[in-house]
Amino acid sequence: MLLRKAGYAGAVYREQYESKLPNLFPVIAFVLYWGERRWKSSRSTRRLFRKRELQEEKWKYIDEMKLHVFEMRFLPEETRKMFQSDMRIVVDFLAEGEGYRSQRKIVHKGALIRMLKVLSGETDIESVEKWMEENQVREEDLRRALSDRSFRQQLYRAFLLY
Repeated sequence: MLLRKAGYAGAVYREQYESKLPNLFPVIAFVLYWGERRWKSSRSTRRLFRKRELQEEKWKYIDEMKLHVFEMRFLPEETRKMFQSDMRIVVDFLAEGEGYRSQRKIVHKGALIRMLKVLSGETDIESVEKWMEENQVREEDLRRALSDRSFRQQLYRAFLLY
């Protein structure tokens, strides 16, 4: 992932260079990690090359890249409280588990279900909000879809038959 980040950042800088933009801008890159386990991959150049026995003196010639990873399932409560959108429900649920019940109302049901689909690796959806309304998909169903992959897929299959 660290090398992928380097490639993405390099591509943006190259685009700026080739476009001869008068004002270059810095690239800020980070990873939103949704995994069930803690992130274990390299977050820095030093860690990536830790098995190479490089002398300390050589490190001053190696660019230090860092990967900024936000482990969405493990965000501390004070960070989760900063979310003001439906994302707050998602990150609270991920952190608290299946027993979590939110008093917050889901505002953007369609956007939330699309995000769930992307996170579950499923494909494109059109007219989600209309379908949800016609099929009386409730907030409780969306909360259940957060934790239950088979239920999420069941919702998706029902949508495809629509």
